[in-house]
Amino acid sequence: GNPHGWDRKRRCDQDYKDPPCGMCEGVGGVAWSDKNEDIQLAPCKPLLKPEEVNMSTVARPIYPKAFTSTKYKDVLIGRKTDPFCFKFFPENNSSGPMCYRAEDGVAKYYDVEKEAVRTDYNVKMNGAFGLFGNITS
Repeated sequence: GNPHGWDRKRRCDQDYKDPPCGMCEGVGGVAWSDKNEDIQLAPCKPLLKPEEVNMSTVARPIYPKAFTSTKYKDVLIGRKTDPFCFKFFPENNSSGPMCYRAEDGVAKYYDVEKEAVRTDYNVKMNGAFGLFGNITS
């Protein structure tokens, strides 16, 4: 469902069947509350409709077996379970009030052959706890 009444630019997924999601719907962006307008939407400009793409010109993606990514930003969104959003787990369920936690990624290390991932980031604290600075993990 869509308990917060978000528009189709902010959210459009497998729950939207009639009509199904179109181009530039469900692009999402950087959100900071449950209000529909509290989001900086990702830009979207369609270049071609799917039926207009010549698939012989599209390269199959090749993902590295190991990579390091630095200096990225994340917003973890999960169901609110305590008044200060200390403990929540990101999930694909938008029922009830949500927590929005911004994080500045320092580095992410990934290695599929070792089945290992490590993420170093700074958590931005909200509300009164923001007075004490960020948490590094």
